[in-house]
Amino acid sequence: MMVAAALLALGLGGFAAASAAPAGAATAAAVGTPTITDDVQGTVTTTDDIVTCLPSTIAIGGTEAVAFTVGCLTEYYGDKVTVTWSGSGISTELTLQSLDGNFVLYAGNGKKFGAGTRAVDISTGPGCEAAFQTDANLVVRNCDGDTIWNTGTHTYPHAVLCFQADGNLVIYSAASGGKALWSTKTNS
Repeated sequence: MMVAAALLALGLGGFAAASAAPAGAATAAAVGTPTITDDVQGTVTTTDDIVTCLPSTIAIGGTEAVAFTVGCLTEYYGDKVTVTWSGSGISTELTLQSLDGNFVLYAGNGKKFGAGTRAVDISTGPGCEAAFQTDANLVVRNCDGDTIWNTGTHTYPHAVLCFQADGNLVIYSAASGGKALWSTKTNS
């Protein structure tokens, strides 16, 4: 219930962090403190052209996560957002690669997920913009503004995009008690 409340607060635009769970409730293993950086200004402490709302740290899916609310993360060709954990968490980097326009998640020691948005993968590519839209759909658009890849999660406006400490990137619904809507399936 605590996770659902934190997700609902995040999904509604608040900046809640999941606190201590009630006695007997399952809790995530402590993995350390996250540091969020992007290639625009370094450590994310204020908003910029990639991160337009500051993320929160929550416990979800059996681990800790850095959660972005809808409409708060947009990457352009060559941009990247990195989440590094001070303890045992797996560092992740989400990037719209400048070499080829592929939307990729790196976790730990290598590439774990690619959306296939390179021009050689899709005739309408490459990807030029990736955004976690206000309707909760994570979308990659080509340079003409056409959608070339998406998560299909466009009916959950109160969702959050979570960079999990286990290396997984997941979209959770706040309205349905923290149900996972989409993931890269890259948890270690």
